[in-house]
Amino acid sequence: MPGSIPSTTARLRPTDPTRVGVFELQGRIGEGGMGVVYLGQEPDGSRVAVKVVRDELAGQVEFRARFSREVRAMKGVRGPRTANLIAANVRDTPQWVVMDYVPGPNLAERLQHTVGLGARGVCEFVRGLAQGVQAIHQAGVVHRDLKPSNVVLAQDGPVILDYGIARALDATSVTSTGTRVGSLVWMSPEQLLGTGEDRPCDVHALGLLAHYAATGEHPFGTGRPEAVAWRISNGEPSLAPYPQVPGLDELVRACLRTDPEQRPTAEGVLTRAELLTPG
Repeated sequence: MPGSIPSTTARLRPTDPTRVGVFELQGRIGEGGMGVVYLGQEPDGSRVAVKVVRDELAGQVEFRARFSREVRAMKGVRGPRTANLIAANVRDTPQWVVMDYVPGPNLAERLQHTVGLGARGVCEFVRGLAQGVQAIHQAGVVHRDLKPSNVVLAQDGPVILDYGIARALDATSVTSTGTRVGSLVWMSPEQLLGTGEDRPCDVHALGLLAHYAATGEHPFGTGRPEAVAWRISNGEPSLAPYPQVPGLDELVRACLRTDPEQRPTAEGVLTRAELLTPG
C-alpha cells in the first residue's frame, strides 16, 4: 500500500526508466545478472517489484525464447511463501516481469545482526521454505539459485524470490562466458559438477539454508567460494546436533546427501518440518 519509500531503496539513476507499462518506478531495490530490480507502484498505489531485463540479454533470441517459457511456467506458482507473478512483457524491449513486493530483510541481512533465528524462528523458517519450494516444484519450475539473499523474512514467514529466473539465464552469454548460474557456495554437488539441475538441487539448497538459519554458519565451512564448492562436491557437511530443535540435524543431513536421488522431495521435507518443535 502507499507509504514512504523504504530506506533500503536507492534513488533512480538518470538513465533509469520512470515507468514500465502501467507501473511507476520509485527506486532501485537491487541489481543482478539479469537486470535491475525496481520498487514500483500500481495505479491503485500497491507496491510491486519490477525486474527489467538487460538490453544485451533481451537482444538474444535464445534468451527471449527461454525467458518466455519460464514466465509461462512462473504463472502457475501461487502461494503465501513465494513472491507471485503479477504481469510480464516478454515480447517487446525492454522485457520485464512484475512480482509481489515483499517488505522485510532477506536471510543474509537478518543474520548480520544475530546468530541464527532461534528455535521457534528456525522451525517456522524451515516449514515456510519447504512450502515455498513445494509450490514452485508443483508448478513445474526449478529455482536453481536458492540462497539467503533470495529468501525474504516477511512478518508472516519466509518468502522465496526469483524462482525461474536462473533457468532463463542459462545458455545465454551470461553463462557462455564461463560464469555459472547461481552462487557457488549455495549450489548442489550435481550443479557444481554439471551433471544435473533438477528439483533435488533446490532440496539441497533448502538443507544449506536450514543449517544457516539455525547457526548463522555454512555447513561446509568458510573460505574462498571455490574451496567451499569443492567441499560440497567431495566432502561431508559439518553438522552438530541442534539441541533447541530436535530432529533438525537429521532433516538437514537428508537434504544434503550427495546423491540427488537419495534426498527427500520438497513434500517429504515439509512433512518432516511440520513435526519440528522447539526443544
